Amino acid sequence: MPLPTVILPGYFAAASDYRKLEKFQVDRGFSTVTVIHMTLNSKTY
Repeated sequence: MPLPTVILPGYFAAASDYRKLEKFQVDRGFSTVTVIHMTLNSKTY
């Protein structure tokens, strides 16, 4: 079983810019996922 393709955005473009590439690969049978980095805003009191 082949390993999935993992797209790590952030250096050249944001995750949203890689969605077309992800869809292109999935449509052709390649297991692909784009990692979305999310942060939580915290307040200091």
